[in-house]
Amino acid sequence: LESNDTVQTQLPEIQAAANKIRKAEPTNRRKQIQLILNYLSENYEYDYEMLKNNIVRPLSTEQALKTGKGVCQHY
Repeated sequence: LESNDTVQTQLPEIQAAANKIRKAEPTNRRKQIQLILNYLSENYEYDYEMLKNNIVRPLSTEQALKTGKGVCQHY
C-alpha cells in the first residue's frame, strides 16, 4: 500500500483490512480486488445527499472512515 494526499494507508483500519485481504488471497490480484470491492460495499454507503446538494468535496481516507459514506471519488 502506498499513501498519497488523499489515501492514508498507515491508518490502523486500512492496515487491518489490507492484512485480512492479503491473508485471504496472498497472490491473486483479481481476487484481492474483489475483496476490496466487497469491503467497500459492506462498510460504506453512497452519499446521495452530498450529490443531491451539489457539495461533493474531497475526503481523506480518515474522513471517509469516520462518516462511512461518500460518492464515487471517495471509494
